Amino acid sequence: RPSPFRNSGESPCFFASATHQEALARLHFLVRQGRSLGILTGDDGTGKSLVLARFLDEARHRGQPACGANLLGLEPRDFLWELAAGLRARPRASDDVFSLWRRISDRLRENQLLNRNTAIVLDDADEAAHEVLIFVLRLLKSHPVGTTLTLAADPARLTRLGGDLLQLSQLRIHLEPWEAGDVREYLQVSLTRAGDNPDLFDDSAVVRLLELSGGLPRWVSHLAELTWLAAAGRGADSI
Repeated sequence: RPSPFRNSGESPCFFASATHQEALARLHFLVRQGRSLGILTGDDGTGKSLVLARFLDEARHRGQPACGANLLGLEPRDFLWELAAGLRARPRASDDVFSLWRRISDRLRENQLLNRNTAIVLDDADEAAHEVLIFVLRLLKSHPVGTTLTLAADPARLTRLGGDLLQLSQLRIHLEPWEAGDVREYLQVSLTRAGDNPDLFDDSAVVRLLELSGGLPRWVSHLAELTWLAAAGRGADSI
């Protein structure tokens, strides 16, 4: 049968630990208050991309204009095209940078006139090209009230965003590694969803998974799946 731990970040399999729930609450707060910029930080594997994806799902479910883009490797025109497409501004393949910028600006202004706050999330912002970050900065300084940007970055690479963006940030949100209670609950919830024994992993297994993963959700999920497969292959009743 399907692994309880595969695709654990996808709805409805997303597991929101306390640190993820807090991050989601703060992201929604930013948008409700019409704040211009928030920065989501966390070490690789803490679930930044999953939290952003979950936030977008929840925002869209509420009927809120929301879009996201991963900035890794994007050129300025690619970035603007993805943004225009995500905002449903009807970009064309022939649009140049100026045309795409106008489409984005017009869409944001339209949302403002309709009293609809717009959420834009940009993942891997610390890996973005300098030219793309210039457009992000320009968007922040020229956008209408009611547009909220969230940038995700590794705290060790935060300075790559540049001093101007960091100074404009109105809220810093940090994802902490999981603790033993988070790991235990994640295992139990995932196994229950799959129709398996929620207590398959005993306390010593939980502690060992925490030690090996460093509390990083990505590695907890990966190691749990490998262990589950090994146990299933041996016909073990417990781990």
